[in-house]
Amino acid sequence: MDFSPDGETLVTGCRDGTLRTWTAQSIHRYPTGSNRLEPQAVWIDDHRLVVTGEKQLVFWDLETGRKQESEVLPDWIQSIALSQDGSKIATGHEQGTIRIWDAESRQIESEFHEHEGPVHALAYLPHDGSLISCGQDGQVIRWAPESLEPVVLHHFEDLCKSVAVSPTELLIAAAVQNDIYLFDLGSSSDSGKRETEPMRIPGHQNSVDSFAFSPDGRVLASASDDRTIRVWNVADGSLRHVIYAHQSKIESIAFSPDGKTIVSGDKERQLAFSHVETGRLLCRVDLLDRWRDLDIAPEAPWISELRFSPDGTRILAAIFQTGYIVLNGPPPQP
Repeated sequence: MDFSPDGETLVTGCRDGTLRTWTAQSIHRYPTGSNRLEPQAVWIDDHRLVVTGEKQLVFWDLETGRKQESEVLPDWIQSIALSQDGSKIATGHEQGTIRIWDAESRQIESEFHEHEGPVHALAYLPHDGSLISCGQDGQVIRWAPESLEPVVLHHFEDLCKSVAVSPTELLIAAAVQNDIYLFDLGSSSDSGKRETEPMRIPGHQNSVDSFAFSPDGRVLASASDDRTIRVWNVADGSLRHVIYAHQSKIESIAFSPDGKTIVSGDKERQLAFSHVETGRLLCRVDLLDRWRDLDIAPEAPWISELRFSPDGTRILAAIFQTGYIVLNGPPPQP
């Protein structure tokens, strides 16, 4: 799922086998032919996008309605990322394979087999185009921009299920069990050529499920099964705030584009808005009260992902295995 660059159209993939575009109050449905479509999508440009099916990519042109499917792959797609220039698509797979696609031709250019087990997350560094991957095997790998030569940044003893990249620095965050680990890839001349010792940020009392960098890269917010949001200074890993906004496990978190508001979602479908500077809870929203897509059952599980539109006026909440709700932007700041 993703917003178009102009912030006007949202595309979501659902497990009922449909692709939806959202503009204002209207919902347009496009059948994909798959009943197990994972809710992931990236925009190639303002009208073309790519979504992940079970074992293939589906390319859509929303101006013409044309759908083109890639070849069927031997294993399921677990993760997806788009390069900064929009020319490459990376997909991570159930059996540990990473494939690089040409976005224009929709053909696989190369594939690699460094991970053992599912590749849980992918992200492109905005500065040099390096690809970062993490997986079930605990490896965090940096893939060189041109050669795609892999460098194992770290090999954790437990699975690494999420990574995030700073928008302003050569920094990577990884979540392993209760802790966050920060990798400074610009701290030494050979930092990209050998295993790197990350800075450990402890504090949560249960698994970290989601985290995000602020738009200016100075702050990191993390959400955990311990029902807290913790706001950290990226420079030294010090704790700024602990926010008690939820009464159940927190599954997702995001910053507003202006960096002033954190939105978080939990196991009971509660959405919370918190003020970054003060750590104060601003308000809560029960998503079932806002449900408008009547063809998707409201007896839904948790909020699995949150995304702001680029202009910050709308929020996408993904309800795991069910569907999506689009809400207005964050409340006014105090």
